[in-house]
Amino acid sequence: MNRLEKGQNASAVTAGITLLRAALQGAAGFLTGSTALLTLAVESLSDVFTSASSWFGLKIAQRKPDEKFPYGYYKAESLTSLVISLFILYAAFHFFFEGYERLFSPMEITSVGIGAAAALVSIVVSFALHNYLKKIAGETNSLAVKANADDKLNDVFSSSLVLVAVFSGAVGLPWLEGAVTLLVALLVLRTGLENARDSLFALMDVSPDKRVERRIRGVISSFKEVKHLKHLKLRKAGPFVLGEVEVEVAGSIDVKRAHAVTEKIQKKAAAQVPSLESFIIHVEPHKKDTLVLAIPLAEKKGVKSRVLGHVGRAKHFALVKISKGKALSPIIVENPYWDEKSMTGLRAANLIADRGADAVVVKNIGEIAFHTLRDKFVEIYRTRGNTAEEVVKLFTEGKLELLTEPTKKAGRARK
Repeated sequence: MNRLEKGQNASAVTAGITLLRAALQGAAGFLTGSTALLTLAVESLSDVFTSASSWFGLKIAQRKPDEKFPYGYYKAESLTSLVISLFILYAAFHFFFEGYERLFSPMEITSVGIGAAAALVSIVVSFALHNYLKKIAGETNSLAVKANADDKLNDVFSSSLVLVAVFSGAVGLPWLEGAVTLLVALLVLRTGLENARDSLFALMDVSPDKRVERRIRGVISSFKEVKHLKHLKLRKAGPFVLGEVEVEVAGSIDVKRAHAVTEKIQKKAAAQVPSLESFIIHVEPHKKDTLVLAIPLAEKKGVKSRVLGHVGRAKHFALVKISKGKALSPIIVENPYWDEKSMTGLRAANLIADRGADAVVVKNIGEIAFHTLRDKFVEIYRTRGNTAEEVVKLFTEGKLELLTEPTKKAGRARK
C-alpha cells in the first residue's frame, strides 16, 4: 500500500468513527439541553465532512500524470487541506457566537450523567484518533491527514472543557458553559489558521523544511564526482517533495558515468528524505579557472625538454599550472618507477594524480593507467609537438584531442 492509499484509508476510518461520535454528542445534547454538547456535535459533523474531503483529495492525488497534468495531481491533496481549513474556520466563528450568547442567556442542563458520559467518550475517541492520524501523517507526509490529526487533538481539549461545562449548573456557575464554548472556538480558530497557512504555502510551491534541504545538499556533496552544486530548488506538492538541482562534475566524466552518478544521488537522497518523489539532476562539466597539466619528459631541460609518448617510462614529469590561458613555470617531478619491470603505468598514473594533475598528455596509454587516471578525474589528451613548450601552447589553444578510451589493449599498441 502506498502513502496516498494509506492516508486515504485513514481518512475513511476517521470519517466513520467521527460520524458515530457526532451522533452520540448530538443525542446527549438534546437530552440534556447542553449547548456546549450540541456545539461539539456540530464540530464533529464538520469533521466528518472534512475527513471525507481529505479522502477525496487523496484519491485524486493518486491519479497518474497525464497530458493535461504532466506533474501529477499531488496538489489536489493540498487544495483539499485548504478546504478543510476553511470549514474549521467557519465552525470556529459559529462556536464563538454561540458561546457569547450563552454567556448572557445560560440554559439549565438536565441529565448531567448522560452529558458527562458523552463528553468522556468523546475525549477517549478523540485522543485515540489523534494518535492514529498523527502516526499516519508521519508515514505519509500528508497535510490533509496532519490537519485532521491536529483537529482531533483540539477535540480532546474541547471535550474536556465541555465535560466541565456539563457540571456548570450543578456548581452554581451556569455562565461557565458559554465561556467554555468561547474557549473551544478560539482553539478551533487557531488550528484552522495554521492549517490554512500550510496549505496555501504548499499550493504556492513553498520550500520544505530547511532540514530537508541540508540533507539533500549533504547527499550530493558526499559524491567525489561532484565538484560543485548550484540552483537547488525544492517544493512541496501534497505529501511529497519535488526538486531539481544543477551539479558540476569532473570534466573527464562521460555521459554513461554521469548518468550512473545521478542515479546514485537520487537513490541516496530518497533514502534520506522518504517524501522525495521526483528529483531532477542537471549535469554540467566542471570548468576550473586554474588547472595543472602533466607532461611526461624524455629529459630534464625545463620547457625545452623533449616530450615522451607514455607515462610509465618517463623519468620526469613537468607539472605546468595554467591559469586563464597562461602557463606558469613548470615544476619538474621525478618518476621513481620508470625502470621497474611491471606496473610502471599504474604507479606513474597514481604519482601524477596525487601531485594534483588535472590533465596529462600522451601518445599511447594502456587500459590500467587510463582507467586509473579517469577514476581520479584526470583528463587524458593525445600529445602533439616535440617539446613541453609546444605541448603547452597547443593545449591552451584547445588543439589537443581528448582521449575517451585507451590506445593500447592487452599489451598491444594500436596501429
